[in-house]
Amino acid sequence: MRIQYYLTCFCLLLLGASNLQAQTQYVGPNNGDWLTPVNWNNSLPAAGNDAQIYGVVTVAINSPLNVNFNITAFGNISATDAVAIATGGSISNSGTMGVASSGSLTNSGTFRNSVRTKNEGSFVNNAYLHNPGDFTNATGATLTNNEIFFIEAGNLLNEGTFANKNKAIVDECSSAKNTGASTTREESLICMAFCPKKVP
Repeated sequence: MRIQYYLTCFCLLLLGASNLQAQTQYVGPNNGDWLTPVNWNNSLPAAGNDAQIYGVVTVAINSPLNVNFNITAFGNISATDAVAIATGGSISNSGTMGVASSGSLTNSGTFRNSVRTKNEGSFVNNAYLHNPGDFTNATGATLTNNEIFFIEAGNLLNEGTFANKNKAIVDECSSAKNTGASTTREESLICMAFCPKKVP
C-alpha cells in the first residue's frame, strides 16, 4: 500500500514537472532576436513549448517564424520578416505587436489583440482575429480578412488598404475609421453586435 502511495506521488510530481516545462519565458535583452536560444529560459518556443514575454521588453522576429504553439505577450513583439500562425497556434497580445513594412503576419489560428497592434506590412487573417484593443493598418500596409474579424470594445484605424472578404463584426462599443482604401464583397458581413459593457 505504501509503495503504491509513493508511486502515485512520484507520478504526480513528474506530471507537474512536465507541465512546468511546457513553456519558455523570454529572458534576453531588449530588441533581442527571437531565434537566439539563450534568450529563452527553457529553449526556443516550439510545439508543446509555449512562449511567454513579460516586462518592458521588445522581442525581434528577424527571420521567418512558424507559430505552431501559443504566445502570451505582455511585452512587445516586432516582426520584420514573415510570421505564420498555424492551425492550433495563437498569439495573445497584451503589449504592442508591430509588423514592419518588410514583414508580414498570416493567421490560420487565433490572433487576439488586447492592447495595440500596428501593421505596416501585410496582415492576412484566414481564421479568427479578435480585437478588443487598438489595431492600426498604416499607410502603405494591407490588411486582408478572409474569415472572422471581431472588433469587441476596440478600435480599428485603416490608413492603408483593408480588404474584407468575409465577416467583420463591430460591436457598438467599438470604432472603425477608414482614411485609406477599403473593399468589401457583397456577401461579406459587417454588423453591429451587442455591447458587452452595457449588458447588466
